[in-house]
Amino acid sequence: MKTVNQIRFAALMAVAATLFGGCEKESDNVVDNAPVAARIMSGIDAMATCAANTAWAVGDAIGISTTSQGNTKYTNVKYSAAVNGDFTPAGKMQRDTIFFQDKADVSFAAYYPYNGANGTAPGTDGILSKTITADEQTPEGQAKFDYLFATATGSSASPNVKFQFRHCMSRLVLNFLPGNGIASLSELAYTISALALEGTFDTGTGKAKMTATGTGSLNLSVPYSADGMSSTLIVFPQQANSADIKIAMGGVDYAGTIDFPENSANNNVREFAPGHSYTYNITVNDTELTIKLADIKDWEGGDNPIDGGAFLN
Repeated sequence: MKTVNQIRFAALMAVAATLFGGCEKESDNVVDNAPVAARIMSGIDAMATCAANTAWAVGDAIGISTTSQGNTKYTNVKYSAAVNGDFTPAGKMQRDTIFFQDKADVSFAAYYPYNGANGTAPGTDGILSKTITADEQTPEGQAKFDYLFATATGSSASPNVKFQFRHCMSRLVLNFLPGNGIASLSELAYTISALALEGTFDTGTGKAKMTATGTGSLNLSVPYSADGMSSTLIVFPQQANSADIKIAMGGVDYAGTIDFPENSANNNVREFAPGHSYTYNITVNDTELTIKLADIKDWEGGDNPIDGGAFLN
């Protein structure tokens, strides 16, 4: 038979258990409903390339937007690469940091390099216009229009989201070689004509395309190097039969034609396709140029995609 004290103790324990359970349940609800902040991390493969470099440089900025319906809505949020390679919010306001607002799946799109302002689609409705100049065909200049794009999904329940960036432009690598009657090359200048240098980049879809407003020319020089002479160009994806090239070296002028390759995956159309790199060997002979397409490959360092790994936690 229970004593009065035992009955009182049991009653107190029951009340305490009820209160504890209520507090525990309330705490769980707060955690479940709390927004989850995004932590953007870089995981670029050492063999991959980002613009002109082998890794994200400090200050490289990407724009992230949500593309799915739901409570998690962001437009053109700027994240910048830090010293350790992670990406951090570029701004200090709460709206500058991405949060998962609920448990729904969220789709993201990201592009590089960043343009515009937080909360507003860059360019005109998310489309950037660009005219490429010869002065920009340097590693530093090319980084400004070596457009990259990636998509990813995540949720508060599965917050690790990884962006796998890809190149959206086309790349030309011109290797200059000595041929018949030429013992060695010296510093040379060249003009490549009939290239589409005006175009647009859609930051929402990653589509880069030429603008049908005619073609232009690039005038460039290649310093002498005993280790090999080459020039790398980044251009808009485009379709044409050929481009003209003229070379001036040692007071002698040479002329030739760079044929666009046939793309078997696109009805054999002659084109420079997006995300592809084309290497041409241009041999300077004493009386003419010999130009051969040496290689076509996916534009990836070490044949690996650009890995701008983004993890949202």
